Amino acid sequence: MAIALDSQKALRPIRDLPFCYMCTHQFHAGDDIDRDHIPPYKLFAKGDRNFPLILPTHKQCNSGWSAEDQVISQLVGMLHGRDTHEKDRKMRIVAGKFPDGSPAAGLLGVDLPKIIRRWIRGFHAALYREPLPDKDKAVFMTASPLPQGRVRGTEVDFVSTPKIRERIVEEIKKNRLTNSLDQIISRNGQCRYECVWVQFDKGEWFCVYALDIYDWKDLGDVTHFGPHGCVGCYRRPQKGTPASATCATKLHFIVQNKQKLDPFGC
Repeated sequence: MAIALDSQKALRPIRDLPFCYMCTHQFHAGDDIDRDHIPPYKLFAKGDRNFPLILPTHKQCNSGWSAEDQVISQLVGMLHGRDTHEKDRKMRIVAGKFPDGSPAAGLLGVDLPKIIRRWIRGFHAALYREPLPDKDKAVFMTASPLPQGRVRGTEVDFVSTPKIRERIVEEIKKNRLTNSLDQIISRNGQCRYECVWVQFDKGEWFCVYALDIYDWKDLGDVTHFGPHGCVGCYRRPQKGTPASATCATKLHFIVQNKQKLDPFGC
C-alpha cells in the first residue's frame, strides 16, 4: 500500500526520528538538536503554513542553510504575491537578451538543484524512516523548475533538458493513475511531493520523484522554454528499495502526456 503523509496526524511522528537527516548520524544524549522545516516555512504565505513537515537535525548541521533559504523563499514568494523590499532582497538578478532579441532575466549564484536535493533527502527520511546520504554516496539527478544556464562572458549557455526527464514525468503520471505513488502533502496543499521506485534498464532500483510548490513551473520562462516541472531520481547507496517503499506498477497502458516536462499537468 502506498504511503500518504497528508495530514497533521500523519506528519507529527516524523518530528521524533532518531537520526539527523542531514549528516545521517543517530542522535545521542547531550546532542544540541534543532528542528528543520522542509521546505523552509518562509517559502509559504501565512495562510499556508499549516501543516508543516518538520524533521529533527543537529543544530550545527542546520545552521549553514540560512542564506539559501532566504533566496529561495523570496523567489517562491513571488508566486503568492509576497512583496520584498529592495533593501531586504537577497536574489541577484541579471538582465540580458535572448538570441531573438527579446529581454531576458536570470538568477545568479543560486544552486537550486542542490537546495532541492536537501529537501528530497528530508522527504526520503520522512517516508521511509531512514537517512539518505548526499550525492557523494547516493546517485542523484535533479531537474529544477527553472531553466539552467552557464554564464560565459556576456553570453549564457543554456543546459539542454536530459531525455530521462520525460521518462520520469511519464512514470509519475502512469503510477498516479494506479495509486502507486508514495506522497507527502503539506502546507495547506501548496507543497506536493510524489515518488515511486522504478527498476531501470540495468536492473538497478531508482526512486523517481516530482515536487510542486505553488505551481512553480511558472517561475521559468515558459515562452522560450515551455513549462518545466521539478522532477528527478536517486539511487540509495545500499541499492535496492526501502522496505516500505512503493514499487512502480507493472501494468502496460498508454498515458496521456501532452505536457511532457510537467509531472502535474495533463
